[in-house]
Amino acid sequence: MGIFLLDLVTPPGAAVWMLYVLALWLAFRSSHRRFPLTIAVVCTGLIAASYVLSAPEEPVRFALINRALGVLTLWTLALLARRQSDMVPLIREYDTFFTSFMDHLPAFAWVKAPDGRYVYANKYFCEVFGFKSDKVLGRTDAELFPPDTAKQFVENDRYVLTTDQELRTIETFRIDGRQRYGLVRKFPIRDEGAIRLVGGVAIDLTEAKQAEEALRESRERFSSAFRDAAIGMALVGTDGQWLQVNRALCHIVGYSEEELLATTFQAITHPDDLDADLGYVNQMLRGEIPTYQMEKRYFHKRGHIVWILLSVSLVRDQEGKPLYFISQIQDITQRKLALEQLQAAHDRLRDMTCKLVAAEEEERRRLSRELHDEFGQTLTCLKFDLVAVIKSLSRGGAAVRPAEVADKVRAMANLVDDIIESTRRIATGLRPSILDELGLAAAIGWQTHRFQTRTGIVCETIIDPRLAQSPVEATLSTTIFRILQELLTNVQRHAQATRVRIALFEKENALVLSVQDNGKGIEPARTSGSATLGIRGIQERVTLFGGEFSLHGEPGQGTSAEVKLPRREATRPEGSA
Repeated sequence: MGIFLLDLVTPPGAAVWMLYVLALWLAFRSSHRRFPLTIAVVCTGLIAASYVLSAPEEPVRFALINRALGVLTLWTLALLARRQSDMVPLIREYDTFFTSFMDHLPAFAWVKAPDGRYVYANKYFCEVFGFKSDKVLGRTDAELFPPDTAKQFVENDRYVLTTDQELRTIETFRIDGRQRYGLVRKFPIRDEGAIRLVGGVAIDLTEAKQAEEALRESRERFSSAFRDAAIGMALVGTDGQWLQVNRALCHIVGYSEEELLATTFQAITHPDDLDADLGYVNQMLRGEIPTYQMEKRYFHKRGHIVWILLSVSLVRDQEGKPLYFISQIQDITQRKLALEQLQAAHDRLRDMTCKLVAAEEEERRRLSRELHDEFGQTLTCLKFDLVAVIKSLSRGGAAVRPAEVADKVRAMANLVDDIIESTRRIATGLRPSILDELGLAAAIGWQTHRFQTRTGIVCETIIDPRLAQSPVEATLSTTIFRILQELLTNVQRHAQATRVRIALFEKENALVLSVQDNGKGIEPARTSGSATLGIRGIQERVTLFGGEFSLHGEPGQGTSAEVKLPRREATRPEGSA
């Protein structure tokens, strides 16, 4: 009211409406939202009233302009005051939101003044570093952190200030003595074009770094194990392309790493095994089986077959999409060959067993026939002669004819001699006693002499003189003697030879028997097959003794056979009882 009365008596140039503006300014200071508008309405009314009631000598035009400016100024300020009063809660709300957001942010956030003093640090920053917020604000890095850490922070801040550019880097720091890593982003905060502050945010990369290091070590271990594995290993694409191969696999198939990576596993797989392999692959891709294992054949670079044992697993991504196969390849060629040889040996043994049973039965029939024909008939004649002698002696007196009895007795003695000779011949055929009595060297000499006498084939026998003084183990002697008998039998039956050379000598702690003839030469087909029972028998004897046997022949050049059997210490001298 005082301002109104002053306006009534004041000359128009005094612009007393500015006092109304002062009143409105005081309304700015009020926290009440509607108070500035109320003051503006009241002051407008008073200005209008003062214009009507002002002194008549006041120029109308000047007074009107003066009051209009006052009203315009009043309402402008009133509206500004109203807007300011509307913004205060919003600013407070935004400030609360910002503080809450930053305090719940799982990352470091801070703001520094150009001199390096902190003007803001969020809750995470303070908790991780173990600071109270009021102890951080207004302090520098040198006051809060160790020198090396502070130096690093300050240098990065200086880069932002001098370049006026954002910086992204990794900073290191220690918490509780442990090295930690932070992914940091520092940036300038400008006001009217000038840098006023330096802001920063960072996330703790320590766990990610540790996981990265663990992953790197795991990859290095896998790479080392993959590269240096004793078996073949490979990463194979879902289309069969080799993605990565190790040295062992290259050695198995004979290809270089570059050659394998340029092709697929299908290209070196035997056609007979490919369909089965691809069938397993498709089952794995469809998720029907987790892994598979199979024996299959690869083509070696040189063209021969390589048998392998293949074990495969499939690696998928997080969505279950197939990525690649992990293949383990073991070379089982030698095992396969050993199994084939074992099966062949089993077949040979079964065949030989059947033939040995037949031969044994045939030998029994032969012995039975010889015993019947020779022993039976001779013993029958001997019995008749004995009966005749008994009858002649039983008559007594003059009826006895001494000359006739003597003839009968001499005839019986001859029959006994025949029986003894037959017995000796049959026993010698079964096992010559000379082998036990005089030893291997003498037995071989006797056998070759007997062979030459019976067949007319000239025999040249060469025996190492050392064997006459060095006893040979009984089983070894028998084996060599039986092999010699079989070889000479083959010479007689098949060689059509006129001369044969037999040699027995010691070499590298082994006995070597060599038999060479000048016959027609053995055919390669006769060194194997079901018809060569004699050769199979020799091979089995040599195998059981852990020795070696070779048989070679050239058409028209004769045949050469050699047996090498390791020596064992004799349990007793040859010829001992």
